[in-house]
Amino acid sequence: MRRLRSSLLLLACAAVVAAVPAPRAVADKVADDDVGNYLLRMPDSWEFADVSHFADLGVVKAGERKLATLHDGTAGTGQGARLMLSVQDVGPKTAPGLPAEYEDWLKDWQLLEEQAKRVDEVSEDLHARIGAAYDKLDKALVTLAETPDVRRLVMSRWGRDPAAWPAYKVEGETRIAGLPAAKLIVEAPSGNLGGNDAPCVAVQFVFVLRKKLTRLAIWRWSTPKDREKLKDDVDMIELSFEVLKSEALSAKKPPPSAPADDGGEKGDKPESKREPVKDLAMGFEVVKPAKFKLKELDRSKESDRNVGFDMSAVDAGSDCIVELLVYRVGRAGTTAFDLDDWMKNLGTNFFNSHPEGPIELIPFPTNSEKTPFLSLPDVAKKKELKRPPPDDLKNGLSKADVERLGVVTEVKAAKVGGQRVKEAWRWGMRGNLARVGTDIQCQWTFTYDARTFVMRVTARKDGFEKYKADVAEIFKSFRILEEPK
Repeated sequence: MRRLRSSLLLLACAAVVAAVPAPRAVADKVADDDVGNYLLRMPDSWEFADVSHFADLGVVKAGERKLATLHDGTAGTGQGARLMLSVQDVGPKTAPGLPAEYEDWLKDWQLLEEQAKRVDEVSEDLHARIGAAYDKLDKALVTLAETPDVRRLVMSRWGRDPAAWPAYKVEGETRIAGLPAAKLIVEAPSGNLGGNDAPCVAVQFVFVLRKKLTRLAIWRWSTPKDREKLKDDVDMIELSFEVLKSEALSAKKPPPSAPADDGGEKGDKPESKREPVKDLAMGFEVVKPAKFKLKELDRSKESDRNVGFDMSAVDAGSDCIVELLVYRVGRAGTTAFDLDDWMKNLGTNFFNSHPEGPIELIPFPTNSEKTPFLSLPDVAKKKELKRPPPDDLKNGLSKADVERLGVVTEVKAAKVGGQRVKEAWRWGMRGNLARVGTDIQCQWTFTYDARTFVMRVTARKDGFEKYKADVAEIFKSFRILEEPK
């Protein structure tokens, strides 16, 4: 089967990525277990399900969302999504072929990552050792994930006979809960939640930690345009999944520091240089600051299809992510991006995903040549917002509600890189996340010619203050490229 290569994400970034700025549902269905070493969050629209029929697969939790009514008002015919979480002790039957030294390798990698966090500049030697340690883990996990016994959970939707299972893809170099993992992807028709054959997209994450094999499998039967936002639900579940104890079980001691790890050599690494990024197909060019890493994209994957760029920076648990999404505008003015849905989801989801502590609106400076449309908001002028009633949030705020709260504001006569744009709106809010702290999310959307652009910035802990100058550099360098004639 074909193996896809995805970018190597930072551990610290992945550990807090539960607050990514994409629209998604409320995460207030929670299950955790000290022995199983997991914390699973599901959107409020999901329900926990019986796991007794899947005891042989080690399933400890299951959940689903069955769509009774579709976005167009018609009755559902089994559309929805389902998840299963399996946790089993590592052994010859549960994890066939996994090297006995795997946990030692994982500990080695974790210690090297910690070592890198303690220095101002990571040496080439340490960088290479981290990469080699990760590659060894990645190869072992991909091999494990492709064994029939491990695939059996995600393939259970297609029966118990491996000969009847559909084709699959496997991605290495991925993470879940900040840990190295392999990801299986299956796209094939199967019986949906109503027992009707329907297109299905299934994923299964596989990782090993503290002598446990953990698999998280999710199946999704969406309508053609997914107006019910099942993909958002799946993203939230994947990205908010946690382990309660992340340290590998090994007697390994920290490796000795290389001479250059104490900052002895300050030469730029490839990822610590300013770098121009130009994409004619997506219609933009921009400069990546030295402190940011650029994610490698694979636009054959659904998750990367509309991503222009994804940059991130992490320091001592504080992080900042800057992303650009690009949507084509059709001949009749239609686009895969829905402005009304965007406006409604921003407010609703931010309130729901930050259930504790104050929610604050952070205003933007007045649009001018000195402070153009793509400018960061002024956190010092924050304004606390009164939480809407729970029933309003459960049903979703309307566009009028969001505009009344001032959650989104329109900017007239907006320019980006000196070019006049239309339908320019921006949004910025601050809240608090458990185990993370301050979470600031901002978005800008604008249309030029045949493309709608959405710029997103997410900063956690002290990330906003640490990287605001770098984000300002990204904004200042951003240019829209004309559509080829």
